[in-house]
Amino acid sequence: MFERRVWWIGNVFIAILLLLSLRILYWQLGRGNELYFSVLDPGAVTLGEGEAPAWLQPGGLQELPQPLVQRAVGVLNDTTRGRIYDRQGNVLAEDAATAEGGRRRIYALPSLAPVLGYTSGIHLGITGLELRYNGTLLGLNRLDSQLQQLVHAPVTGSDLVLTIDSQVQQAAAAALGGYKGSVVVFDGRTGAVLAMVSAPHIDPNRVTEEGYLASVATDPNAPLINRATQGLFTPGSTFKTVALIAALDTGQVNPDTMFNFGEPLRDANGRIYYVYRVGGGEIPDPNHSEDRLDLTMSYAKSANAAFGQIGAEMSAETLIEYGQRFGFSAPAGQGIPVELPLANSQLAQDLDALGQNPLLRAATAIGQGELLTNTYTMGLPVLAALNEGNLPVPYIVAQIKDPTGIDHNGPLVGETIDDLMTPETASQVVQIMVTSVERGWAQTGEVEGVTVGGKTGTAQLGGDRLPHAWYLGFARQDDRAVVIVVMVENGGEGSVVAAPIFAQLVPTALQAAEPAPSGWQWPKIPGLNP
Repeated sequence: MFERRVWWIGNVFIAILLLLSLRILYWQLGRGNELYFSVLDPGAVTLGEGEAPAWLQPGGLQELPQPLVQRAVGVLNDTTRGRIYDRQGNVLAEDAATAEGGRRRIYALPSLAPVLGYTSGIHLGITGLELRYNGTLLGLNRLDSQLQQLVHAPVTGSDLVLTIDSQVQQAAAAALGGYKGSVVVFDGRTGAVLAMVSAPHIDPNRVTEEGYLASVATDPNAPLINRATQGLFTPGSTFKTVALIAALDTGQVNPDTMFNFGEPLRDANGRIYYVYRVGGGEIPDPNHSEDRLDLTMSYAKSANAAFGQIGAEMSAETLIEYGQRFGFSAPAGQGIPVELPLANSQLAQDLDALGQNPLLRAATAIGQGELLTNTYTMGLPVLAALNEGNLPVPYIVAQIKDPTGIDHNGPLVGETIDDLMTPETASQVVQIMVTSVERGWAQTGEVEGVTVGGKTGTAQLGGDRLPHAWYLGFARQDDRAVVIVVMVENGGEGSVVAAPIFAQLVPTALQAAEPAPSGWQWPKIPGLNP
């Protein structure tokens, strides 16, 4: 009996040891290794999910097994994050030694905080490109770095070379001035992002100061939000560009299509306005005095009655299809690729309502209704129009350089999305936008000696709130072109507030744009400079 009890106790003890061993192996080789790399590279965790893991929040590391955290922190203490450069080789972010013998991240241009993001107290990327490319900047995806980690040798991460031009970035920040809003500057041929400004923004050099992040997190002006990509705002008449593309591309209209607005009305101040009535509602049109305009001048004069009619007579399927081509209400996983968190622009709260409600379609086509978007997304249709209907996918990371000097292209360099509209439609849109500057409300964006196309937007918000002021445009000179989108939050009239910011930026932006290769020519478009 005694021997059986000893045998039974021995087997139980062996089983317990086996279970503990398996658990240790699981944490070390399985789940532990997975968590270890997720601690070191949170960007890989968030890449397809859109949200950072909970442990990235303050105090969140306490939720993880502390041996894993200590192991990760040990690696971080022996790792120098790679530098981030602009397109001219200027250092935008780098590690610097502290008096205590540690490291801190130094950022040269605080206006780039919405793009670069910042690092935590333990030197992990938390937002922006610092998060998205955390593993690259720490060298985790290089075999030599992994071998150095095994022997506890110091590691140097890979560098990022961005498309950002420091001069354009600073010029955009200065042009936006004290306004709340955002500006995005794209290279008109390649889609490279030359500048991205969101104001107000945080100072990334202060994020490790006690209480700083807590104070900006409660700021009602939301400086932690990148308005250029994460903000959602009513676009106003700039969205008429998308409606224009859809209507031209499907043959619903042509540049000479005439619109008769009927009898004019007068407001209390005696000013003429028109009304387009549909679906039991009205689309007011105070933007012009003419009772008839063709499509080209309807765009130039921002005629709500014309584009309200276009939207009401357009099928919901067409409006949705063309909206989704440019990132509006795109199904999950089918949006435009982007390296920063991008809020999903919205055509309507319920897409089915567009089919049932012609008034909602009319309001959407003029840029009101339930539309929401951001400056980044609004630049895409103009980029595609400049490139014969093919969209050069915008990108920010041009190169990844490891310490040995080997260069690798960024993941989005050279990608295109083809056939978003026909070349004929693209040519018509570009010409109509030029006419908008020559003879319409977009004239305040004109720049001497440069071919400019543009569209203003004054996004009504209701109540006592001032409208958002927008300007969406391109500038082309010789072999260079840029697309610039300006949004001033609660700024007022687009032609008065946003257009001058656009015009102020054009010369600096064109100088930074990449010249076209030898022998390459812009598509010939009547009325434009060769």
